[in-house]
Amino acid sequence: MRRMCQERRTALWKAIRVPVLMVVGCLLFSLAMNLLLVPMELYNGGFLGLAQLLQDLLRWLSVDPEGIDVAGILNFCLNVPLFFLSYRSIGRRFFGRTLWAVLCYTVFLTVIPSPQTPLLQDRLTGCLVGGVLAGIGVGMTLRAGGCGGGEEILGVYLSQKNPKITVGRVSIALNLLVYGCCLIRFQVETVIYSLLYSVVTNLTLDRVHLQGGEQKLLVISSDSKLGQVVQRTAARDATHWMGTNGSGAPVYITMAVVSKGEAKALRKAIPQLDPQALIMTEGADVWDTEKGPLP
Repeated sequence: MRRMCQERRTALWKAIRVPVLMVVGCLLFSLAMNLLLVPMELYNGGFLGLAQLLQDLLRWLSVDPEGIDVAGILNFCLNVPLFFLSYRSIGRRFFGRTLWAVLCYTVFLTVIPSPQTPLLQDRLTGCLVGGVLAGIGVGMTLRAGGCGGGEEILGVYLSQKNPKITVGRVSIALNLLVYGCCLIRFQVETVIYSLLYSVVTNLTLDRVHLQGGEQKLLVISSDSKLGQVVQRTAARDATHWMGTNGSGAPVYITMAVVSKGEAKALRKAIPQLDPQALIMTEGADVWDTEKGPLP
């Protein structure tokens, strides 16, 4: 009975894990944005920063609704074209999770009120705390398999094309463009602190998000169902063939291209099928499912 309850809890957690992580990540980022960044009159980078600039323009034109922060709504509108890129080039699952994340960002950024006075009076401290909090939030969203849209969609797309390109680097490049525009309108001090916040956010993001491009995965097992586990866990196509080990016994070999996050999930899933399986990833990273990484 206990085992059945434990299995049900495990199955339930697996079912809700992704949406829960994405909601928490979006909430952390939105809290950092509305409670720390906006009260200090600083600007986010990327598409959300552009949405903030558009909101300022609407206020200047006196067409911004009073009492409503429309930056999140404008950010959603700017992301609509990139939804098609994620759907066609990255994958339907990524598109669905990204759409969910952007909707969460839109809701949280709209409903979370910004205080009139900053919670942290020192701008430097606010940039550091807000940047770390926002970076953790965005990183959690990416690790759950989605992103907050905008520069993150471009970052994930480009990181698949070139392993040397990271989401954080793409974000910093786009932020420089946005802050260059901000420099024309705002004081230099505002731009510098906004840029500092962006750098801290993206450095934290790269630490939290297990990415950096795809890598080759090679698994050798005595179980013929190995390929099904790889395809089910990573949702990737794989190549399979048979071979023999040193003693002449048959073995099944599977090769696939996966992300670091998917490789980590496979290291947990494969031993449940075959505790003797050998897992190798690109480079000198060789894993024994019983002993862990081999020297």
